[in-house]
Amino acid sequence: MMRRVAGRALGYLLLATASCWAALASAELARLSPVLWPVVLPWLVATGLPAAAGAVTATALLKTAEPR
Repeated sequence: MMRRVAGRALGYLLLATASCWAALASAELARLSPVLWPVVLPWLVATGLPAAAGAVTATALLKTAEPR
């Protein structure tokens, strides 16, 4: 029981973190000129891959921790 609750809590936390990253990254890109996007691209890749992995992990955690 506690394991399921902890899995759901961790899943929601990871999903919220990945969503916040996506919102901040899109806001940053909206403020930049498209000419500067290649300069920012390494930062997006370096921080975006862990955020995407967190979103996938969160989805898996939430699916496995569903109440039965």
